[in-house]
Amino acid sequence: MSAGRFFGGLAISENFGAELGYITTSTASATVSGVSRSAVAYSLSATTKTNGVDYSALIRPSHSTGLNGLFIRIGGHTLSTQTDVSGVIGGVSGIESKTTSGSGALFGMGYDAKITEALGVRVAYTSYNSVSGLSNNDVSLLSAGLVAKF
Repeated sequence: MSAGRFFGGLAISENFGAELGYITTSTASATVSGVSRSAVAYSLSATTKTNGVDYSALIRPSHSTGLNGLFIRIGGHTLSTQTDVSGVIGGVSGIESKTTSGSGALFGMGYDAKITEALGVRVAYTSYNSVSGLSNNDVSLLSAGLVAKF
């Protein structure tokens, strides 16, 4: 599953910043079919997609250390997951659609490298806890992208 994140941020000081982001995933799907031991044919398929917002504080070392591109991220998220399941068992078919929503914490770290004064590259690792409000539904996101400053 892949994810995209669009965000805006504000440098509050040399060592602190704040970000607000929108995250969305690709649709993941799975299909299972076969025949049971009692010769009943079955086919099931499911899709799921997650999106929502995250917010975080970024903590950075001082410029004098030469490591100001490093950051630690601490914050939270509010995400929704849409799951659709359809199936046929024997000659009986059914469809179920469910959306779960909720909040959780996020923690991460990363590095911003300057290309120019207005353009940079970011690599980051972020752990999203309790995705869509479900305990033990944690996701780790490894990302790389461009950062533009206006």
